Amino acid sequence: MRIRVIAFGMIIFIAVIALVALGIILLARILYRRHLDRVVAGKERGVHTNRVEPNSVAKIVFAVAAAIWMVLSVVCLSIYLSVINTRIEDMKNDLSNQISMMDGSIAMLREELKEAKSMLSSSEYEFKAIDAEKKTMDIEFRVVPKKIDANATVTVSWGPYSTEMKQVGGTYRGTMTTELFKRVSEDPVITIQSGDVKETEILQGTLSNSPADNYFRDPYVWYDDRRVTWLESGTAVQIDGHAEYFNKGLLPVEGLKITSGAIVIRSGSTELKRVPVDVNGTETIIDLSGEYSFVTDSMEMLIELTTDAGWKIESPFERIELDGRNSVAQIGYVEVLDKDGKLLFSTGRDY
Repeated sequence: MRIRVIAFGMIIFIAVIALVALGIILLARILYRRHLDRVVAGKERGVHTNRVEPNSVAKIVFAVAAAIWMVLSVVCLSIYLSVINTRIEDMKNDLSNQISMMDGSIAMLREELKEAKSMLSSSEYEFKAIDAEKKTMDIEFRVVPKKIDANATVTVSWGPYSTEMKQVGGTYRGTMTTELFKRVSEDPVITIQSGDVKETEILQGTLSNSPADNYFRDPYVWYDDRRVTWLESGTAVQIDGHAEYFNKGLLPVEGLKITSGAIVIRSGSTELKRVPVDVNGTETIIDLSGEYSFVTDSMEMLIELTTDAGWKIESPFERIELDGRNSVAQIGYVEVLDKDGKLLFSTGRDY
C-alpha cells in the first residue's frame, strides 16, 4: 500500500514538473516572438534583448527537470528500498514467530506422545529421613501405573540402589535408602515385570547427581537496598542495608533438624559480625549496617544453619573483593560441614 502511494505521488509530481517546464518554455517563446515583432515594426533596434532565446530556455528547463528527476529518483529509490527492507524484516519476524510456534507445538506433541507411551499416570518422590551418623537418606517413591497385572513386580532403581514397590490403593510405594553425599550418574528407572515380560522407563525430572544435591537447597536470603562504600584506608568498607531470611530452602525430614541460624559477615576465617535468625519463624530482617575491615583479600556474607547433628550448612549471598573493589552477589552455593568442620558436601564455587 505504501509503495502504491509513493508511486502515485511520483506520477503527480512528474506531471506537475512537466506542466511547469512546458509553461516556462511556452512563455519564453511568446515573449521572444513579441520581441521579434517589435523589431520588425521598428519599435526596437537590433535583435539583442534581455529575453532569453526559447531554445536556450528549453535546454535549461530540461536540465533542471533532469536534475530534479535524478534527485527524486534517488529519494524514491531509498524510500522504496526502506519499505522493502521493512517488509523483509516483518516477514522474517513473522517467519521466526511461526517457527517458534511450530517448535512449541512440536515440543507439546512430543510431550504428549511421551505421556501417551509412558507406563505411568504419575510419579513422584519425597525425602523421608536422614541418618546423620551413617550419612544416609531414605527416599520414598510413589508411582501410579496406567495398566498393570495384579501379579506384576514393580521396582525402582537409582544407580546402585533399588526398592521393591508395594501397592497401596492404586499407588505403588517404596522407600530407598541411599548414601546422602554419593553422586549417581544415572536417572531413576522403574521396572514392571509380569512373568517373562519386562518393561522399563526412566523417571525423568526426578533425582539427579546426589541426594544432597536435591535436598540441600539454597536457603532463601534476600539482600537488597544495600550500599557498599569504600573508606579512605582502602582496606575497609561501610555497608548500609539489611538482609531478610525467609526460613526456606530445607524441607523438614526425620533425623535432621535445624536448631539455630545466623547471618555472618567474615573475612577469611575471621568473623566480623554474627546476627542470629529465627529458624522457627517465617521471616527475619537483619540490619547489616556498619564498618568492616578486610583481614584477607575478600569478605563474604552468608547464612549459616546448625543442625542437631552438629552439621553446619553455609550459603553465601554476597562477596566483596578487596582487589578491584568489587561487590558480587552469590546465588546457589551451599556447603555442608560436619561438627569437626570437615567438608561433607559442596555445590562448588567459582572462587
